[in-house]
Amino acid sequence: MTKADDAERTTDLYSSSVGTGEVILMIHGIMNDHDNFSRIQKILGNEFKTITYDRRGYGIEFDSPYRDYSFTRQAEDAVSVLKKHTCNSAYIIGDSTGGTIAVQTAALFPQLVKGIFLVETTIPCANLDLSCLHFWQNSVRQIAKSKDIYKIIPLFAKTIGAKPVFQKSKLKNIKKNIYNIRNFIYGEMNEVIDYSFSHDIIKEIRCPIIMGISMEGRNLPFGIGAKKTADFFDWRTVFLPGHHNTIQEYPYEFSYQVKKFIRVTKINEISVAGADGSTPPGQNKAGTYE
Repeated sequence: MTKADDAERTTDLYSSSVGTGEVILMIHGIMNDHDNFSRIQKILGNEFKTITYDRRGYGIEFDSPYRDYSFTRQAEDAVSVLKKHTCNSAYIIGDSTGGTIAVQTAALFPQLVKGIFLVETTIPCANLDLSCLHFWQNSVRQIAKSKDIYKIIPLFAKTIGAKPVFQKSKLKNIKKNIYNIRNFIYGEMNEVIDYSFSHDIIKEIRCPIIMGISMEGRNLPFGIGAKKTADFFDWRTVFLPGHHNTIQEYPYEFSYQVKKFIRVTKINEISVAGADGSTPPGQNKAGTYE
């Protein structure tokens, strides 16, 4: 498959839309797919136009991997999905690695992104200490070398502090989830583990950004990494119930926080900094979040 073929296959990405109104694009994380948002899509679809999709290679649509898993290429995928649904702009919910892609989308296509709600996302960047994730990164690399991919589910559950039900849900549809795990290890693993953002690029993002951190996972690697990221870039944080899988476990509570974020963004704009370059709008904690 050539890179041109790879780019053309973006139009094949599975996506679904529910509701009308302001657009919310939902981007899933590693070892997952659009089903991660199935419950909140129905809830938020009562007030918004919600769009979910399978990132390149994920889901059970494809029998061969993509060539390019870069965050830049995946940001372009997100834009292509919006265009497919005739949307000119959107708020983005980015779950875990999906949040990294949301941030990259805002950096590359600032006119398309109105705001970003991150869920325990780490944004690797120079001078940002993310040593809390080294154990997970090294373990994943070893699993990839051993080719015993079944080990990654309990490792992931341990890292995020998930309950046993998490492992059962991941194994429920074994064909789909094993395919998703293979995709991560043999597709985007190196991008996820080794990529580093430019601090200047992140600071230039003009839309409001908020970081959701789970109550049960805030002292575990992903939660610690998310909090360090938010503090480093001076993003507002909000605590969510449960652990890293809060979107599925607490859909009503999570949907409430998303609606609140959009309402405050529209009415209060969260940040009031002007065009003098002192503080990019949306980056700081100015304004009232009530």
